[in-house]
Amino acid sequence: MDKVNAETFRHAFASVWKDMKDASKREAIIQEYAISSDWTCFMLHSRSGMLKKVCDHLRDNGFALHYGNEWYTVDVLYVSEKGMFRDDGSYPIGAHVLIEHENGERIQEEMWKLLMWRCPLKVIIFYDFNDDEKKRGGKRGDWLSTKLRMLKGMYDDAEEHFPENTVTEYLFIIGNRKDETAFPQWRWTMIANGEMGGLRDL
Repeated sequence: MDKVNAETFRHAFASVWKDMKDASKREAIIQEYAISSDWTCFMLHSRSGMLKKVCDHLRDNGFALHYGNEWYTVDVLYVSEKGMFRDDGSYPIGAHVLIEHENGERIQEEMWKLLMWRCPLKVIIFYDFNDDEKKRGGKRGDWLSTKLRMLKGMYDDAEEHFPENTVTEYLFIIGNRKDETAFPQWRWTMIANGEMGGLRDL
């Protein structure tokens, strides 16, 4: 089985999102997005959450993955179904994807956690201010670029201490809205081979 890389994960995420927004749930999604605890449940729920559906999508496409959440304070892990000494998901031979979901501004704490783990794909899903809010200027206008520079700096510091496997990728998926009533949209960037790319639409 191939490893899940950033491109595979992005495509699975986009496919699940397209199904959800095309399923006549637009109003419900807009309402859930506005309430932090509801949106966290929408994303992380172990049976019906979006990230569980992304894992299921990957499984349907040949990846033998088990969905786990809140293991060792990591929000979501996609781990191998094969175990070291038991094949029930309890002691997997490795993690394929680690995912942190942050509804607030403390993305650097999530990055710190992911820097400590051994895994080929590490994902942080977080949220930028609405486009209307960013146009007002102040710290909100350049908040996202400041955070991305900070995450890259943390990565560089960790690499100086003890370099990761060269195939490891960090994927950042960033949600926001045009205004408080708009449907959420997604952008992404990543760190691969030590370099951070530009922001792109998902």
